[in-house]
Amino acid sequence: MLSLILDLTDSKHLKILDFNILMSKDLFFYNTSQNGSHPKVIYDTSRNVLNKIKVWENILIKKHWNLVKQPLLFNGDSCCLWEASKEKLIYIGMPFMVYNTVSYFQEREICDIFTKKTMKIVHALALGCCIESSDGIILVQERGKGLLAEGKLDASSTGVANIRGKEINLEKIMLRKIKEELNLRKEDLEPLIFTGNHEPCDYPSSMCTFKTKTNKEFRKINGERNKNRVPKLYGIPKNELPGFLIDHYVGEAEPQIIGDGIATLMRSLEPEQFKEVIKELRKKGVNIKFGIVKNRKFFEDELKSSWHKYL
Repeated sequence: MLSLILDLTDSKHLKILDFNILMSKDLFFYNTSQNGSHPKVIYDTSRNVLNKIKVWENILIKKHWNLVKQPLLFNGDSCCLWEASKEKLIYIGMPFMVYNTVSYFQEREICDIFTKKTMKIVHALALGCCIESSDGIILVQERGKGLLAEGKLDASSTGVANIRGKEINLEKIMLRKIKEELNLRKEDLEPLIFTGNHEPCDYPSSMCTFKTKTNKEFRKINGERNKNRVPKLYGIPKNELPGFLIDHYVGEAEPQIIGDGIATLMRSLEPEQFKEVIKELRKKGVNIKFGIVKNRKFFEDELKSSWHKYL
């Protein structure tokens, strides 16, 4: 059985399995934001995902990583969300290669190659930001060549963390990604506002989200962006964002937007807009839940009256 699983990572099979599929549209929002700030962040390096998954899964992950890793991919720690509440965000250790491998197979709907326990555990720390230009335009990027979800739409700036030290500074990581992708410096931006956490079901990430405004116009940002990282940048008028998100997530508009992208941008909306988008998405069959995470288990808040806590 193990040899059969490992054969799936051979280069000839990697090419065969590379096709477009419809992925899960479910979204889970976590109640963590408090007046634009995030709770205490704890990075527990004494625990690691590698010690919580099967031996054969470790072998599969390492074999796949050796086949697909690129010079620009650094196998640092992408961390794994273990707890998310208004009191704290707890992350445990998880090499980037774990996220990369699970994402590769999940993107191709080969999730049963891993145990259900592993699929529930693996949720890497990712960060996303909604940025509004000085002329009222929301930035939406197209994901670059060679990346997971290549060619799909995402938030203004986004990515999985790659921690190289013993501390997690969410703002510093987010600002670095914004600089790398859009060439916007800290002084070009208003202070980052933390808007919450979420997990999509199309990729094994757990994203911390922010929003901000820049003193630059869209045209200037578009001209100065890192074109290798962001091949195309869309500018969406702020008042048109709700309809754009619905059309590109559950409608027929192309390119489609990934779960992390729509959830990050939804968090930037006004409360009534946010609820209206949720209403429309649910009409189209999207499973949207609100709650918290404890010991990697999701606890749903079923009361509609508590929605205000997530806005």
